[in-house]
Amino acid sequence: MVDIKGDDRFFVLGVHTVIEQLYREMAARFMSVSALPDIWVLTEDTLTELQPFIQQLHYGQPCIVFGTQRHRRILSEIPGLEKLLFIDIGTSAMAAVSHIREAMRSGFRPGITFDPNYRRSRLTPKEQHILHLLLQGGRVDTVARLCGCTGKAVSSCKRRIMKKYNVFNNQELIIKSRILGNACHTPA
Repeated sequence: MVDIKGDDRFFVLGVHTVIEQLYREMAARFMSVSALPDIWVLTEDTLTELQPFIQQLHYGQPCIVFGTQRHRRILSEIPGLEKLLFIDIGTSAMAAVSHIREAMRSGFRPGITFDPNYRRSRLTPKEQHILHLLLQGGRVDTVARLCGCTGKAVSSCKRRIMKKYNVFNNQELIIKSRILGNACHTPA
């Protein structure tokens, strides 16, 4: 039985049918089929759907996610998601089946494909501190006062953090920080 999580019931039903058909096809060919992966359908362009995904994700386990490029950007470069197959929500059914079939044959390797030009850099201690204060709800001017620098310096630091995390706005920064565990991090 395939367990597919998502709010778009029509899309979920279609994915359910395709996955079961692929597993029957592979079993008929005597191919080894591992346990069914978690499957998530993130159809809305809002990021609220990512919270349950993050909370229920089994890191290191095969997972299929249908979502937007915004979801892909946030999920990219997350340690433990090497076996995540990401399929754009606008992909044709035939192409999606092909991607899923290939992932199942390869054991979900290499997983989510990353931009080869994108290198996630570690945050400096100062960036970690500023991010922590911003995630606690601090405004740029308040963070600047606490850090003994200008608001421009804090804004510049925030832009560097967002570039390192490959996010475009505050909402994405908060979610990516939660995924990476920085929301609870307090610098020494």
